[in-house]
Amino acid sequence: MLRLTSLLGIRYLEQRSYHVAKSKDWYNYILPKYEDCRFKKIIRMNSINFQKLVSLLITHPIFQNNSNHSQAPVELQLAIFLRRIGSKEDIFGLCSRFGIAEGTVYLYCKRVMIAIFSLKKTLVKWPTGEAKQNIHEGFKNIGEMEDVIGAIDGSHIVLANAPLKQPETYWNRKKRYSIQLQGIVDYRGMFIDYEIGWPGSVH
Repeated sequence: MLRLTSLLGIRYLEQRSYHVAKSKDWYNYILPKYEDCRFKKIIRMNSINFQKLVSLLITHPIFQNNSNHSQAPVELQLAIFLRRIGSKEDIFGLCSRFGIAEGTVYLYCKRVMIAIFSLKKTLVKWPTGEAKQNIHEGFKNIGEMEDVIGAIDGSHIVLANAPLKQPETYWNRKKRYSIQLQGIVDYRGMFIDYEIGWPGSVH
């Protein structure tokens, strides 16, 4: 996860020379009126769980300013992050949809990633004791397999552009720039471990 934030940290090495028309009307007046199924389709999370996640993130120091200029609401920053990682909408579309600048999209995503990463030990735990036994039983009920602790898989997160530093290390066997992720879930599909951020060329 920290490798993701480091990639965002070097993006300003590339010069930008464009302007995008922006408006906050969609976020302020349209999104709040969506029924839950449409909200989930757009944000990739239902509104109840969205607010629960906001409540977990809002106290993180990264959302606290020492200046007189307050940050944007955590709800807005989280919504932009979820839309960014959960859709194929390009950066220009996000700028227009949420009424912010391109650099602000990256800033909000970086903040949210850091805050979520800080919750890993609280929310994503390797099962022990009774929880471990319950998972064994859960997998046994599904496939009659004994002593299974989790299902593991991996994937590549494709990068829209080559990183500016050491791009060759992110070039994977499918001839795309990417970073790798690996996840382990229990019988309910709940994550019990993950690793993310290795360059795409790593085996």
